[in-house]
Amino acid sequence: MQSNIFKEIFARNLRYYMDLNKKTQKDLIDDLKLTRSALSAWYTGKRLPRPELLDILCSYFKISRSELTEEHTERDDKKAISIDGAKIIEAYNTKSYLKVLYDEQLSMSPEAAAAMLEVARQMKKTR
Repeated sequence: MQSNIFKEIFARNLRYYMDLNKKTQKDLIDDLKLTRSALSAWYTGKRLPRPELLDILCSYFKISRSELTEEHTERDDKKAISIDGAKIIEAYNTKSYLKVLYDEQLSMSPEAAAAMLEVARQMKKTR
């Protein structure tokens, strides 16, 4: 009975990270050279992957083992975004000028925002 709970938790987490990363079973089979039957068994909670395959999945999704093997009753907003999104949030929270730029662009027309972006690109080229 206990092992069934672990299989269900793993399957739920696997489906979560597949959805989060917009990956299908076919994507994982092709990208990771998995068999259809193995992935199907993990996806449905019938079996758990071997440790080396668990590590491959973790590398693929850029997550820790615990993200796939432990129950997560609440997933906060930061976990529901991509790694790039987390980097953007970190930069926004640590670099005050990014907050100012973001706040300013909210009230700009699309044309003005595009012009601001072009100025930033030109400044980057002159460094």
